[in-house]
Parts: sequence; C-alpha cells; structure tokens
Amino acid sequence: MKTTQVLSPESVRGGLKKMGLLALMLVAAGAMLGFGMDTGDVVMLEAPAAIADTVTTTAAKEVSPYLLMTDVEKRVTEFLPSRFPLDTLIRNIGRNEQAESLEVGWYATDYIPFKDKVKTAVTSATGLVDITVDNIDFFSLHQTVVVDSKSIQGTDKDYLSLLVISVKRTTSQISVVAINGTVSGTKTVVPNIPADTPLILCGRAKSEKDRQTTPSATLPTRETNLQQMFMVQVEESEYQKLSKKEVEWGFQNYKNQNMTRLRAEMELSYIFGAKSKTVDPEANNTKQTCNGIIRYGIKRWDSPTNGWDNGSLIDFSKSIFVGNNGSDERFFTAGSDLIAAISKAPLIQKQQEAGKTKVKHGVTWNEIETNFGILYLKYAPMYDEIGKPSLGLVIDPANIGKKTMVPMSIEELKLKESGQSNVDAAIIRETSCPVVYNPDTHMAINL
Repeated sequence: MKTTQVLSPESVRGGLKKMGLLALMLVAAGAMLGFGMDTGDVVMLEAPAAIADTVTTTAAKEVSPYLLMTDVEKRVTEFLPSRFPLDTLIRNIGRNEQAESLEVGWYATDYIPFKDKVKTAVTSATGLVDITVDNIDFFSLHQTVVVDSKSIQGTDKDYLSLLVISVKRTTSQISVVAINGTVSGTKTVVPNIPADTPLILCGRAKSEKDRQTTPSATLPTRETNLQQMFMVQVEESEYQKLSKKEVEWGFQNYKNQNMTRLRAEMELSYIFGAKSKTVDPEANNTKQTCNGIIRYGIKRWDSPTNGWDNGSLIDFSKSIFVGNNGSDERFFTAGSDLIAAISKAPLIQKQQEAGKTKVKHGVTWNEIETNFGILYLKYAPMYDEIGKPSLGLVIDPANIGKKTMVPMSIEELKLKESGQSNVDAAIIRETSCPVVYNPDTHMAINL
C-alpha cells in the first residue's frame, strides 16, 4: 500500500544537504523517467510543496488545497458572463480583498461640497452680520462666499460676495462682511437674504503675513457587512450514471447547472440582501446574510411618466455623474422593459445605429456617450426572471468590490466512501459579501 510521508522543511533541507549533488541528480533523473520511490510521496510543509510522483489534481489538493481555486474563480467569470453581468463585473473590476473575519468593515469617504444654503432669513445690516447656514462644517475661516441669487447684487451689479470673519459651530452661524456690498458710512451693507438662498463656497483670502489657515478634511465613515456562505449541492446516483441516455448528460452538466444557479442567487443577494444573523430554530444554529448594494443609501431614480426622450436621458445621466466625485464611466444593467424604454430616446437610437458597442470582461455592452460621462448598458435577464423588467442598476467600477473569505470552489463529497449515500456528490460554495464605497456614485432605477 502506498503511503504519503510528510517531512518538515528542515528535515528535507538536511537530507538534501547530505545527499550531495550526484545523488540529487540521480533522484531528479529517476523522477523524470518515472521511477517510483518505495517510501511513498514526499510532501514539504511551509517550503514549496514537492511531490515525487505524477502531479494529479488529487495530489495537488492534498498538498495545496487552494492551488486550484483561482482557476475555478476564473472559469466562473468565463461561464455565461452576459447572463450575470453584475456578478461578472464585481469579480473582474471591483476592489476585491481577502476577508479575515465573518464580519467585515471598511471606510467610505466623500468630499466637502462647495454649496450650502441660508437656513434662516437674514435682515439687512451693516458691518459684521451673522448668517445661519445648513451645514456649518462646510465653512472655513476667511472663506469667500458667493450668494447665488441674481436678485441679490453687489455694487458691480453682479453676484454679492461675502468674506467669512468667524465660524460659530455651536450656533451654526458664519459672521460675514460684504466684499462688494453698498457702503453706509465706513461699513458695507449685507442686504436681505431669504431662507434657502444657495451659497457658493469659494477660495479663502489670507493676508500677506498669514502662514496658516483653518484645517479641513472629511473623516471616513465606517460601513460593515456580513460574509454570507453561499452554497449549492450536486448529486447523481450510481444507477443514474450507469443508465443509458439519449443525449450525453452527466455529473459535469449538473455542476454547470448548479454553478449557474449559485451565480444567480449571489447576484440577487448582492443587490437585495439584508445584513443579519438569523437563528434557524430547526437546525439550532445561526445563518449570516449580507447586505445588498441597495442597502447602502445609493441614489434612486424613477423612469419619466411620459417615456424616455433626449431631455430625460440627459437629466438621468446628469444625476448619475454630477456631484459625487465618481468615475467618468459607469456600468448600467437593466431589465427588458427599461432597455426598451430607454432605446426609444433618439439619442440612444442614433448611437445604436452607429454600432457603438464595447466588449469588457467578456460582456458586450452598448456604449452611451453623454456630456457628463459614458454609460455601458447591458440587458440583465435576472431582472426579468424575478418579475422586475423595469429595474436598472448603475455601478461605478471604482467604488464597488467584494470581500471574500472562501473563494468560489468545488468540493467533492465522499458520500459513497462514508456509507451515507450511493451517489457522486459535490458542493459549489463561496463565502463573500459586496462592499460599497461612495454610495452616491451608484444608482437604482425603478426600485
């Protein structure tokens, strides 16, 4: 009976040192010619694994159980990539990281906006005037602020500008003087400013002796998700395998079927899932489920009631790209009704007639070029299959990803050997969850 002898790296290195160069050459030649070793296979621990026999998948799995998993992951993305465009995208272009815990966390940040509003109406006054604003943390000392109202003008008959003299964070007020306001005596006048008047935050103005200014930064906010243990099982009985069939249909076909099922289930969980640790009263254990993308406060949009035209398409693309510091390219997956509705817009028809398509990660996308950025549109069959043909999802590739504890893998179950069942069986599994950075860069349509 052949046995597997496991040696430590130290013992292997010591043995090789004693053997000398000639012995090493003889062993290498014997291995190349197929001579066996009476002592069995040799496996090194920690150091690079050595197998003194034919390298089979079985031996590879024994020595390096994760060696073949990358290939499984690669084959997953190559298997029906267009049927699961969202899953394909996240596997290929997202920020994919190894998870070291069943609960994962990450930090997402945004940038300080350049616009705010007057919260309480301002009564005209001279000199230093207090203005209550919506977001006091947006403002800095000595910042210049433009009152975004054509009816409120300075002496130059243009927008009124203000200079922030102090920032009162406890009362959400900025104390300002008018830069180009009318003069009353020796002081400038800040006119009446209605509530909800927009304010544009411009550059800071410092004196020639100033060497410092008020520091400002946005702190990242922490988000979390739970690793969900996705799994399907494949079985074929011994007699089913032996039975004559009109067409070739065997265990590998069942694996393909179940891999399709697993990817579909994962894609739906990555969209709609809710983060939870739920107690299973029957099995008396806990099942973890992950949050889907829509649970992270992404933008939402409803189709126009009068149908899509060029105007609504421009407004739609503006909402996607403007004001979120995202990528110039976004990926847009949609159900059949939404695809049909958008395709009626003349701008879309013109670009489709020009054959504007691109193949990215094995998927052919329709390229929609707008003044704000480029959308890559793809039909997602799963949306139709769950009864949501009007659903759409826009993803920013730079702000999406996944954390994976157990990569996609296929594990054979030895049910025959254990006497449990006379079947060939395998499980296909993955333990992972989606990660969403900067939620404003993503959008759900007709959710």
